[in-house]
Amino acid sequence: MTASPLQNDSTRSLIFKLFTEAADEDYIVARVAFQFGLPNQFSWSAQQAIEKYLKGALLLNGISVKKSRHNIVNLFSEIRKLAPDLIPSLLFPPETLLELKTHFSRSFDSVEKFIIRLNKNGDTSQRYRMKGHLVLDMDLHHFDEVVFCFRRLNVTLSANFSRSGITFAELLRNLPNWQPEGSIKLPTLHGDNTQSEAAQCLEWRNFSFFPDQASNDGRLARKMFFQKSPISLITQYGGESSSSLEWVLDNVPVGKEDEKEIRNAIKNRTSQT
Repeated sequence: MTASPLQNDSTRSLIFKLFTEAADEDYIVARVAFQFGLPNQFSWSAQQAIEKYLKGALLLNGISVKKSRHNIVNLFSEIRKLAPDLIPSLLFPPETLLELKTHFSRSFDSVEKFIIRLNKNGDTSQRYRMKGHLVLDMDLHHFDEVVFCFRRLNVTLSANFSRSGITFAELLRNLPNWQPEGSIKLPTLHGDNTQSEAAQCLEWRNFSFFPDQASNDGRLARKMFFQKSPISLITQYGGESSSSLEWVLDNVPVGKEDEKEIRNAIKNRTSQT
């Protein structure tokens, strides 16, 4: 990634609209998907949101992402070099849950491990659900936390904040709850309830952006979404499954790892018949 200095405020505004505001939309969609128990769509939209927040932060700080692909682990590595003191190492449960001593799966997680897991579950190879998919209760809160963190970095850290005389980096250190542009913009369609419904989905158990509303909304529900891969399910259909899997390899774009797993499944089915 090469340096590409920003020329003016117009460029900064364009980057924010192209990446940050687009990421905000993915963020809302991911939360809706979680609320309705759609693990694949949650991970896909969550990965998209994180990718755009990270790319926006890098671009706003003069780092080109032209040669970057969609691997958020690599992007996270770059952003950690840029602002190591502004990114937490660990993700914690909300204080409300700690006070209740409520146990959840993955209550504590490292930011790096969460990013690695999300990168795998939201990868483009998962668009056809080639692998089984598991999303746990605390994944929503951890997702909110990393979004809150990465969205704050969508500023030019070395630039001065207004006429205050302090840089954005200093501002972020001094005001841990500050967000660019105040808050996430909600979709507006005249004549319906789109904005209020989007607001409800955004605020629902969101302890990172809306701690007061989330606390009043009650505790996080213990949820676990597991979706089996159609590839694993098709093997239950006896001898026909091998020909079906061969058809997939001949007609559907799959990654190298997925192809290997499918060929192993075919081999296992053949040995059993």
